[in-house]
Parts: sequence; C-alpha cells; structure tokens
Amino acid sequence: MAAGDIGGAADGADATGDLIRAASPDAVLTLGDNAYPEGAASDYDHAYDPVWGSFRERTRPVPGNHDYLTDGAAGYVEYFGRDAVTNSVDGGLYYAWDVGDGWRAYAVNTEIDTTGAQLTWLRHDVAAHRGERYILYTHHPRYTSGAEHGPSTAVCPLWDALAAAGHLEIVLGGHNHQYERFAPMDCAGHRSADGARSFVVGSGGKTLYAFGPAQPGSEFRNGTDYGVLELSLRPDSYDWEFLASGRGLQSSRADIGRAGEVLDKGSHDL
Repeated sequence: MAAGDIGGAADGADATGDLIRAASPDAVLTLGDNAYPEGAASDYDHAYDPVWGSFRERTRPVPGNHDYLTDGAAGYVEYFGRDAVTNSVDGGLYYAWDVGDGWRAYAVNTEIDTTGAQLTWLRHDVAAHRGERYILYTHHPRYTSGAEHGPSTAVCPLWDALAAAGHLEIVLGGHNHQYERFAPMDCAGHRSADGARSFVVGSGGKTLYAFGPAQPGSEFRNGTDYGVLELSLRPDSYDWEFLASGRGLQSSRADIGRAGEVLDKGSHDL
C-alpha cells in the first residue's frame, strides 16, 4: 500500500493509517513529505509516528521536499534508520528491494541529482536484476493534472534506465495532494503499450489540492478523499485499488461515510 504527503496539523493521516492497519499489507511505501512542516525529528515524533508509526518495520519510504527542509533530510534518516533508506553500494539516499514474485522496487530520490551517482547506481543494480518486473517510486510525479504543482521530468533519467532494461510496469509519486492515475506512458510524454502506468498518491492526509485541466494520459482523478493505493502483484499481472479513508474535503476529522470504499480499481496482464 502506498501514499505520500502524510502527517501534519489538522490532517487525515490517522484515517489513512487505519486503512493500512486494517489491511496489514506486506509492505507500505511512503511517497515523500512524510512529516510536516519540515521533516525534523520532532515532526516525525509528533506528526508521523502517532498515525503511521505502528507499521514502521514494514515501511519502505522515500523523502520529499518538506523532508529536505531539514538539512540532508536528517529527520527522515534518523526516524527510519540510515540502513533502511540508503544503499550499501554508494551510501546514497536511495535504494532498491525485492518485493517478491519476480518484482523489484526502486525507491529513488528526486530531491537530489538524478543523473550522476544515483543513475550509475541504478544502472548497475538493474543489470544485476534483469528479467524482473520493476516499480519506480519517488516524490515528484512525472505526470500530474494538479493545479498546485506541475509535472516534473526529474525522474526521467532513472525511468528511462529502467525502461531500457525492460519491464518497468508501475511508477508512483506524490507531491500533489490528490489521487490520479495515468495510462501507460514513456517518460517523453507518449502513450505506449510498453510504457509504465503511473499514479499520483499524495492523498496520505496532509490537506487536499484542486485539479487543473486533465493532462494527456490522465484516466482517473480524485481530489476529495484522503486515501491509499493498494497494489496486488503477481508474476504475470497486477491489480490496483484506491481506497477512501472516510475523511476528505468535507471533514478532515469526522467520518464522511466512505471509509474503505474502493474509488478506483483495475488490473493489468503482463
């Protein structure tokens, strides 16, 4: 299960945390901006840990721009542990992990350079893991219709390196506080049968943003509900569901009657 833009004042992060606790997934992916306002150690203690901390041992995070308001994302590193958020090759604040059933996930960092050491590391890692299915996740979305933040190409060097190796299937981002699903695309902006399906899941609990005009490839948008994305991964297919937490624009604190409702779902054969 995955979401970003999570813990802050007067938010709905406790409700999205409740969804995750009830489902008890194998892994939880944060998509950055985990603890507002500055990603400091105190922000993790007071804004993140009470709502999402109960499944920290199963969490595979990435940092966001608010995490970097604390120098070097030190609060993020301290909370999750350096060994959990860096790789053993170059010590960079990015890493990969085996999901199972032939899938490998790349937790990358678009707050820093994506063309130097990080790209070199990723190329070497994917060369050692040919033939797997790949998930790429970070904070800044390549594709988004959000009115607050525009699309970002920062992830493209990493996206292209995985795509060149074959089997890049899913790309996740946050940053815009909403949920959106895009058709399979390449990173150059073209729909492609061999492209990756991307999701923006910035609906983890810290406010919600409006949408602008729908961008090319956008297939589903929700800016009214805090929620999380659930992925079910198999060797030859995957399913997705976006689950409402029961909180949203009408009330970030009171249940608005949609807790657990599936707002978007689908499947894809590989």
